[in-house]
This record gives sequence, C-alpha cells and structure tokens, in this order.
Amino acid sequence: MASRDRQAGGAQQRYAAGSPPLGARSGPANSSSPLGISMDELEKLDKMMVVVAAIGMVVNITQLFAINNHAWIKATALHEGQPFTAFLSLDGVRFGVADDPSRDNQVFCTDSHECRLRELCSGPVNHDAYERTGLRMNTAPEAWCGFNAAGTFTTKLLSVGLLLGLIATGITGMYASQSIPWVATQFDKIEELGFSDRIQKYIMCSCWVALWGFVFSSMATYALLIPDTLGWGAVKLEASFGLLRLCFVLCTINGAL
Repeated sequence: MASRDRQAGGAQQRYAAGSPPLGARSGPANSSSPLGISMDELEKLDKMMVVVAAIGMVVNITQLFAINNHAWIKATALHEGQPFTAFLSLDGVRFGVADDPSRDNQVFCTDSHECRLRELCSGPVNHDAYERTGLRMNTAPEAWCGFNAAGTFTTKLLSVGLLLGLIATGITGMYASQSIPWVATQFDKIEELGFSDRIQKYIMCSCWVALWGFVFSSMATYALLIPDTLGWGAVKLEASFGLLRLCFVLCTINGAL
C-alpha cells in the first residue's frame, strides 16, 4: 500500500477495490461538530459496510436478549401427579401461567422468582408411579439435568458468539468510517504494522464466519441435547430459540454482503 501524506492533502487511492479514497478522508472538518466530522465526510462512509455493522448490532442485541430470556422451552412438569406449565431459560425455570409465570415456583423450589436447573437436577428422586401405566408421577431429576447441561453448553457458545459479534461489528463499523480523518489515521498505523487492506478484510470476514458458526452450533446443540419431555407431553421450543434463528439468518446475510 502506497504511503499517504494527509498534511499535504494527498489523495492517493487504496489498492483494494471498494476501499474509500484517501482524498475523501482528508477534507476539512465541520467546526460546528463536537467530533470534528463534517456532513460531507459522513456521506462518504462505505454504505455497504455501514449496513453490515448495523445488522451486527441487531444480532448482538438479539443474542443478549435471548440469553437472558425465559422463553426457550415451554413444557409440562409433574409434581405428585399434578401437571404444571414450565417456562425454561438456559439456566432456570419458572412454573405458572403466561400472566404469572412464577406463580407455582414454591411447589418445586424455595425461590419465588425462579428455580435453578442445577438445584432441581440435584434434588431427590421420587419413584412414585401411576399403577396402571407405570409412568412417574414426578418429573425425574435426570430431565432437569439434561436441560441444565444443554443450557450451560449453549450459554458458553452464545457468549463466545456475542464476543465475536461485538468484535466483528466494531471492526466493520471502523472500516466503514475511514472517511473520518481520525479513523483513517488509525488504519494507516495498522497498515504500517503489516496489516494491508486485504488482510483487514480477511479478518472481518473471518469474524463474521466464526459468528455464523457459533450461532449455528448454539441452535444445533441445544436442539439435540434437550430432553424430549418433562414427564407429560413433548417440550416446545419458544421465542428465544426463534430469536436465535433470526440471528442465524442475519449472520448469513452479513456473510453474503
């Protein structure tokens, strides 16, 4: 990459196709702007990269919301033969109804807000069963252990994915802002370290591909590891898993862009 002299107002083009021209990044700043950024410079931002960064922000926020939401699984748990609706997150569960999802928590644990999956997993085994069918009258601890294991592993994958998403979004946003003199100066310093424009793009693409892989792995492993039932009927994947699917679609779009 040819050296650039912004103080002299040089306007050399970057070698890589699609990179913003340097002349566009060395224009005078708007004195009325607290950041010293003129409207002309903002208009010269790489619009495609801005779109990718914006989608990345949506992906990150969606992942964060999904990790902390209780709408991963809806199932029916049993206690002494009585069914209770259970709303599972990655590490906890609430028992109740849609209007009051924690109403029946006291039946299963001492926490009125949320029962922890690891505590239910380590609870005592009750072998009481229906006389005619032999089916258990209480949800087996093994089922809670299965959901706890699946949730723990998925949380780790999503946490790494969230970190990758923040890095990818930050790099992409900075790359799109090279018409801003300060940002362009930082990229000059990066190139002086041997990271050419092509290498920078490879790093960006690698981050997005890695994020795509972690989101896909999170969906696949959670769906494969969770038990099929809590003792009554089948479990049902809920809105948070749907949000993960949305993240996967958005990551695919970003990869294509």
